[in-house]
Amino acid sequence: MSGRCHGGRRGRPRRHEVPISDEIPAQEGVGQANVAEPVDQQAMGALAREMARALRESMDILKTENQVQAQVTETGSSFLKREFFRSNPDELLGDPNEPLKADEWLEQMVKKFEMLSIEDGGLTVTLASFQLKGGAGQWWKYAWGRSGGTWEAFVDAF
Repeated sequence: MSGRCHGGRRGRPRRHEVPISDEIPAQEGVGQANVAEPVDQQAMGALAREMARALRESMDILKTENQVQAQVTETGSSFLKREFFRSNPDELLGDPNEPLKADEWLEQMVKKFEMLSIEDGGLTVTLASFQLKGGAGQWWKYAWGRSGGTWEAFVDAF
């Protein structure tokens, strides 16, 4: 016999190993404040109703903001009209013997529109054409149908 005992193992005999779990058993009421509980159907229903209410409220706010913006735009246009007429713009009677007078009138209109920051082409045409009287007014009635009604067309027709 050799110096080996019990199946040829040397050294210390093996100990019986006990499996160790990575999980620590939870104790009721200790350290469980952040653990989420299962959500029940009533809570889900309440959450869905709250989200739907918030969505309706947001839509109502957007609708109101759009209506206010439309009123501001209309008010801005009205304000510009009022300021234009307060500036006492010249009228053009349209005497065919005085073409320089028409050029001066158009130049004054452009200056007033720039001064008042009126950039809307439709509004500039409306305001300028309102100042055309007599033969100039008749000319514009005829030219309007052919021009397309833009400010560029108005200036080109002049």
